[in-house]
Amino acid sequence: MTIAALCAGCLFLMFEMLRYLIVLAFLIALLPAQTVLAQSGMKVLVLGDMITSGYRLHSQQTFSSVLERMLRQNGYGSITVVDYTNPYYTTSAVLEQMENVLAHRPDVVVLQLGSNDARRLVATHAIYNNISNIVGRLQQRGAYVVLMGVSLGEDGDPSYNIQLQNSFDRIADFYRLAYYPDAMRGISGVSEYLLADGVYPNGMGVEIMVGQVYHLVDAGLRWKWDRINDQRGFQPEIKEALPPAMPPTVEPRPLSPAVGR
Repeated sequence: MTIAALCAGCLFLMFEMLRYLIVLAFLIALLPAQTVLAQSGMKVLVLGDMITSGYRLHSQQTFSSVLERMLRQNGYGSITVVDYTNPYYTTSAVLEQMENVLAHRPDVVVLQLGSNDARRLVATHAIYNNISNIVGRLQQRGAYVVLMGVSLGEDGDPSYNIQLQNSFDRIADFYRLAYYPDAMRGISGVSEYLLADGVYPNGMGVEIMVGQVYHLVDAGLRWKWDRINDQRGFQPEIKEALPPAMPPTVEPRPLSPAVGR
């Protein structure tokens, strides 16, 4: 075999390899959102009390189950939602369990606490301190936090409600959290969305609650996914392989998360 023939053969092999790599890169860029997200192992954790625990509801009606179903229906086929809720949780009780919470290594945390504290009229500065410590530890581990505020509603003491609202506002401002000021907005006081006790949300109430904060969770997943892509050096075409963004059903107080920025 002549040198010219060997060179020609080598050039042919190089051309075929280059063509293969181009086709492979093109196919990767076209991967659906579920396939790309499946590689990330992303996880949402719901950390809540009586409002989000699904008290007296079927397991498929809980906040965590409804959120997971909605995420998967909208393209997040591989997302896991961890239910870390209890109807009797207080902010101090959860603070003592933070090592267990952090062991789940959540990417996004929906934080809804303070309802039981408020019903017991716990000093608002204590609620503020406990939730601040919880948020701080979550952010130290790189979690994107969606904060849901609480209120005693029209039956509560007006001055206490104002102090409570101010406490949540200050936490959201200081930590620059994605924030929904009242978890029970549009649900509290409406019998159609509450259990017979008039306190806990029923299945319809939970659906409304999840729908009102879904776009904040969606935004958190996108923010976290961008960070994962940046760390892995993925190409822009792959970074855009996410489900279409969902518009908010109720406009929240707009704040940007500060994690890692």
